[in-house]
Amino acid sequence: MSTVTMQAIVGEKIVQIVLLVEDATAKIYIVNNDGSSHQPRTMSVQEYLDSGMSSEETVRHILEVVRASIEQVERSRGH
Repeated sequence: MSTVTMQAIVGEKIVQIVLLVEDATAKIYIVNNDGSSHQPRTMSVQEYLDSGMSSEETVRHILEVVRASIEQVERSRGH
């Protein structure tokens, strides 16, 4: 089974995206700087792969969307 993983530090969180290519799903993990974590999210990425995006492009895109979302929430909370 092919797996592509990327992670990034976003503010005070670590975000990891794990793409399971054969299942066409991505798991999104978010860990806070204190070690606590959020419930992992699973999403279908079939439409991204069907559109011709590579596995790496798909993971990078999801990571950027999650990054933007976290940054927006942190700005709204005044962090």
